[in-house]
Amino acid sequence: MASSIQDCPVIVVAHVLGKKWSIPIIEEIALSEGEVQFNTLKRSLKGITARNLSESLGTLRAEGIIRKRRVIVNNVGYARYNLTKKGASVKKVIDGMKELGIEWYGTNPNCKNTKCSNCAYLTNVSN
Repeated sequence: MASSIQDCPVIVVAHVLGKKWSIPIIEEIALSEGEVQFNTLKRSLKGITARNLSESLGTLRAEGIIRKRRVIVNNVGYARYNLTKKGASVKKVIDGMKELGIEWYGTNPNCKNTKCSNCAYLTNVSN
């Protein structure tokens, strides 16, 4: 039995994934089928600020969900992000959550085929 709420694996995972931008960021990186640059993520995630993106990426890196790689092209440094093995397993959970939400609530059956970053909900909730 968990001695504190931090010992509960469900609560810990829900805390990380429950942050506004975590799921859309993970999904965008997963759907890039490789590495994605910061500015590409920024453009894809309508409504996110550079600061929120940077903070969210830092949190996801600290959790071991994504990996950051520095690349230099023509003497310009870029950060590129991809999912770790742990991150790939999180993407499966996101897909399952979409299916469960459609099954339970029947709302937006197109959600399963729509990227979270295209969801109107994100643009209607403040950063």
